[in-house]
Amino acid sequence: MLPAEKKCGKTYQGTRDWSPQLKQSVMAVRYWKLRLRITRGALVSSAMLAYHLSQADITPEDAIAASQTDIIRKLRSCYNLLKSRQENHKQL
Repeated sequence: MLPAEKKCGKTYQGTRDWSPQLKQSVMAVRYWKLRLRITRGALVSSAMLAYHLSQADITPEDAIAASQTDIIRKLRSCYNLLKSRQENHKQL
């Protein structure tokens, strides 16, 4: 029974309480990191990109970024929002 319990593990591991807003912020940061990787020439699955876009609740109009500087600017703003939501995880 112990080896089976080790394989199962917790589905959510962390020191912060879970909330939908916190999850959206994490997914937004992941989405913009993937977009940044694409501009730098890395291969990223379009299915993965679409999944993170839908989970992050980013509109397709906001997802359009022409240059690498736009993507970095949006990544920084999403990261700052994530940090503020992490600080207020108890209220969320």
